Amino acid sequence: MALVRMSWASDIQPDLLIAGQKSRPPQIEVDEAPAIERAIARTEVVPSLVILRPFAAGSKGLRIKVGRAIPTSGFALGPEFVRRDLALGRVMVRASARASMNRYLHMDAEFALPRLAGDRAFINLLATHRNYPQLLYFGQGQNSDVHNISNYRLEDTSAELTAGLRAFDVLRIGATAGYVKVNVGPGTSDLRPSTYQHFTSTNTPGLHQQPNFATGGGFVEVDYSDLPGSPSSGGIYSARFNNFVDQWLGAYSFRRLDVDLRQYLPFFSRAVGM
Repeated sequence: MALVRMSWASDIQPDLLIAGQKSRPPQIEVDEAPAIERAIARTEVVPSLVILRPFAAGSKGLRIKVGRAIPTSGFALGPEFVRRDLALGRVMVRASARASMNRYLHMDAEFALPRLAGDRAFINLLATHRNYPQLLYFGQGQNSDVHNISNYRLEDTSAELTAGLRAFDVLRIGATAGYVKVNVGPGTSDLRPSTYQHFTSTNTPGLHQQPNFATGGGFVEVDYSDLPGSPSSGGIYSARFNNFVDQWLGAYSFRRLDVDLRQYLPFFSRAVGM
């Protein structure tokens, strides 16, 4: 289980493309932390239950995830296929899709070369598509207010290339580069007003004009968990910096720092790989 996750963004928060105050990020929902060679498992508000999983270590095969990524998504499930054993463990492929009762959709695909240069280097390519129709928004930075609750739709597609080195058995450092295509629209919830009814481009920059972003940055990670992708004990601690450069308007570039601290505690017994 993930014990701590902290995130800070300067100038603009990526979802909704809203300019955020450094002292207080905008009050919006986010679903997961960025991937660092996907050794960091997804951050989820409600943990997923994994079933139909033939191998305890998750090295290969088909499994179904049941759970939800964020509070407004509702019950969700979908398949995930993983092969970590290709070319004697030198190639990994993974693909997944999840859909919820509230019509949230999350799909991703991944290709990785985790054991280059004598297991000292790795390359990872991750593509993700999200369609979240009822994300909550309360206003910008210091002006956010629970009474201004609204909902909006976020559709984005991203691709990210990660390359790095294992300086030691548990320490990884590297760089990332990618591209994010974003579209924001009115929310579909009947219980809350649309963000477009309460806010304008004046107090919500990026509401009507959403640029695409080129991204680049670096990361450092300490990982001493027991099983890649499905840890039951140990810890994963990481820090990641990313620069998002507005490719269209030149007005919404921002920088983001994510810190992810996880400690896994086995409640019954440690999982044993097969």
